[in-house]
Amino acid sequence: MKVQLKNVHPNPFRDIQNYPINRAKVESLKQKINHTSFWENLIGRRVKSNGKMQTQIAYGHHRLLALQELYGDKYEFDLRIRPFTDTQMIQIMAAENDDDWKMNPLVVMETVKVAKLWLEANRDEFTVVVKNHSKLPENIKARMLKPDYDIGGRAVAEFLAWPESRCKEALKNLRATGELPEKEAKGDGKEPSKRQEIAKKVLDKMPTLDHATRFVREVERHRLSPKGQQRVANKIASSKESIGSRDIKKEVLKERVRELDAKSNDKDLKRKQRNFEDFLKECRRDADKFERKVQILLDYKEAFDSQYYKQTFEAFDFKFSATKLMVSLAKLFGDNQAKKVKALLPAKSKS
Repeated sequence: MKVQLKNVHPNPFRDIQNYPINRAKVESLKQKINHTSFWENLIGRRVKSNGKMQTQIAYGHHRLLALQELYGDKYEFDLRIRPFTDTQMIQIMAAENDDDWKMNPLVVMETVKVAKLWLEANRDEFTVVVKNHSKLPENIKARMLKPDYDIGGRAVAEFLAWPESRCKEALKNLRATGELPEKEAKGDGKEPSKRQEIAKKVLDKMPTLDHATRFVREVERHRLSPKGQQRVANKIASSKESIGSRDIKKEVLKERVRELDAKSNDKDLKRKQRNFEDFLKECRRDADKFERKVQILLDYKEAFDSQYYKQTFEAFDFKFSATKLMVSLAKLFGDNQAKKVKALLPAKSKS
């Protein structure tokens, strides 16, 4: 079937907003298409969506983007149409992503998420998966087929034909990022303990799913803040050397120590700020007391201005101390204020 790019829709189970596009892969495909032309090896289906027939590809989203950037939306190519079910569309998408799972943890996580949510919404399909699972004992199958059973990594792995460990790691990371709710606690009715918040975009910087899982484990163990996670992730992403599990553990621990040191410094700063505020309050109280005494002196201004008083040592000492106080206050409130105050002082006092 001949179709134009603008009329081709993505696999409905591929969340374009959350599935990361690998720009390096797109550029590589563009070079290959320029060199050997496009082989037209994509397959899809025709299905009714919102009352209209729609053409959806099962896989090859990077290839479509490469074609679009090379030739534009009106480029026409041959798309093989097959009567795929929703189940097959998910499984084909997973088979394609199987080659990419080591490269991007978000691809794995999104594929596992789609499969889990699909099986939860289609229990009949989940029943088929469980019954066809040749390695499961009958008592386990019976437990999994109960209506309230939480579909986990084992069933998702069987459905996608992926390793069980990969699916379990992806589910753990999805819960850590809040993409999936935590499992309910059994027996006591208590809510599950709150996880350390982990941003999904941080995991996108991890080289593989294994790295992402180790990163989540260390972040939760050391309670690393979102900003700290971002700093560690950036460091890992920019590293030109291979990063192992020990390296992730070391970097997370170093960042946590740095955060604790900064937090300690913040506490010390806050303590100093509180002490300074208390000192200001004390100064204000002393200033109020002094101002009240000056008001009393104003009642005796005639005696204060008399020649007899001006010739006493007490008068000279008082004016000297008052002058120093006014100059210090002027400096405290700015140079311009200091000049204004000095201009008001007696010539003898300024000397």
